Amino acid sequence: MENERQLQLGILGKARDKSQGEKLCVDEDLTELVVVVSNSDLSQELPPEPAPRIIADAVGCEFVEGWAKAKLRIKNENTDISYVSSRAKLRFKPRASPLQDMPGNTQYDLMPTAVTWTASGKEGDCTISGQIVVNIPSFENQPLSVLATEPAYGNLNVVGLDGGISTASKSRQ
Repeated sequence: MENERQLQLGILGKARDKSQGEKLCVDEDLTELVVVVSNSDLSQELPPEPAPRIIADAVGCEFVEGWAKAKLRIKNENTDISYVSSRAKLRFKPRASPLQDMPGNTQYDLMPTAVTWTASGKEGDCTISGQIVVNIPSFENQPLSVLATEPAYGNLNVVGLDGGISTASKSRQ
């Protein structure tokens, strides 16, 4: 008997806006930033305009965007069913300050999205085949204990470099 689970997740802290170039959102304090400007055409030098530039702001990212894709296979002597999700676009928004209850971490709520699940396989003599779209609404700024009772929800917890223990917590130890 074997059950397989596979989850692919891509979270991007950058957004592409062609009118303003490449944007990179960093929610941590930077001590060093290395920017490499390269040219794929070795026969010509880089043009002087537009010159690369860096604009910094103390405000972090309004959203963290990415994607997720999952696969689940249930296999035993009478069952062999695969469930495969589409690649779902994810967009997370930071939770309101009073709900940031994990020192050193940043918590995000999933904004509304949808994912298509495809099932295929056999159970006994029955063939299984079909699709369903699962709409995931936003439960923005709801306590996590409330979210756990919902049929579909999402959240993201980003652990700080200190492993989720804030400087204030460390000083009390």
